[in-house]
Amino acid sequence: MEYPRAHFTNNAGAFVLSGSELTIGAGGITNISANGQIINNSITLATNQTWYATSNTFTFNGNINNVTHLLTITGSSNSYINGVISGTNGLTKTGAGTLTLTASDFYGGLTTVSAGVLKIQHGSALGTTTTGTTVSSGAALQLQGDIAVDGETLTLNGSGILGSGALRSLSGSNWWSGAITLACSSTIGADAGTLDLEANIANATLTTTFTNAGTILLNGGLVGGTGKLVKNGPGLLLLGGSNTYSGTTTFNDGTVRCGAAGTLSSASAVTVNTNAILDLNDFSQTIASLAGAGG
Repeated sequence: MEYPRAHFTNNAGAFVLSGSELTIGAGGITNISANGQIINNSITLATNQTWYATSNTFTFNGNINNVTHLLTITGSSNSYINGVISGTNGLTKTGAGTLTLTASDFYGGLTTVSAGVLKIQHGSALGTTTTGTTVSSGAALQLQGDIAVDGETLTLNGSGILGSGALRSLSGSNWWSGAITLACSSTIGADAGTLDLEANIANATLTTTFTNAGTILLNGGLVGGTGKLVKNGPGLLLLGGSNTYSGTTTFNDGTVRCGAAGTLSSASAVTVNTNAILDLNDFSQTIASLAGAGG
C-alpha cells in the first residue's frame, strides 16, 4: 500500500506494525510519541525522504528499497535498521541520535554521516563499495562486533564525538581494508578489542590522531605530505606498514610497538612523552630525531 507519510503522534502508543509492503511518499516517517515504534513491514521509497526519530526510538525489521531515492535518518533518538537496504541511491545520517545497521546491505549510493553516530554491526552494512563513506566533523562512524569491512573508501573530518574518533571501534576485533583520506585533521579511536587498519591513510598536511584504550593495528601507513601522527590513550598502537609522512610524530600515552623494520617514518622527528613507551621490538628503525622523557 502507498502512503504519503507515516506519522506517530505525541499520544501514540507503542506499535508493532506488520503485514504487506509499504510505499512511503515525501512525508517520510516520524515518531514524536513517548514510545518506541517497531515496523516489521518491508518499505519502498517513492521519493527522497527523511525519517525522524524525534522523541523515541524507531526499529525497522523489514527490508528497505530506496529505488533511486536518498534516505535520510535524523532525530535525537536512536534508530535501528535490521532489514536489508537496497537501491541505487545512498543513506544520510543527521541529528544527534545513533543509527545502527545490522544487515548486509546492497544500496549503491554514498553513505554520509553528517551528525550523530552511524554504528555498523555487519561488514557489508555500508552497501556496495562504489561510492564510499564520508564522516563530517563532529559525527562518528562506529564499528562493533567482530566485523570486516572490505574495500570501503572512507573520508574523515574531525575528532568525532567528544574526541573519541571520527572512526571508532567500540568492541570486538574489527577490520577495515579500504583506503582512508583525511579531509581535515582527524582522530581514529578504539575503546576496546582490536581495530585493524589494512590500507593507507592519506593525511597530506594534516594530523592523524590515534586515541585508544584497545589495540590499533596500523598495517597500512600514513602516506604523503607533511602530515603528523599523534598517539593518545593507554592502549597499544602496532605499526605494521610503511609510513612516509614527514611531519612530527608524538607519542603521549600508551605503547607504540614496531611490527617490522622501517615502520617509523625516516623523515619524521619523534617525541616520546612521559606516559608513553616506544617498543622497537628488535626491529631496525631510521628517524629524523628522537626526543622526550618516555620509555
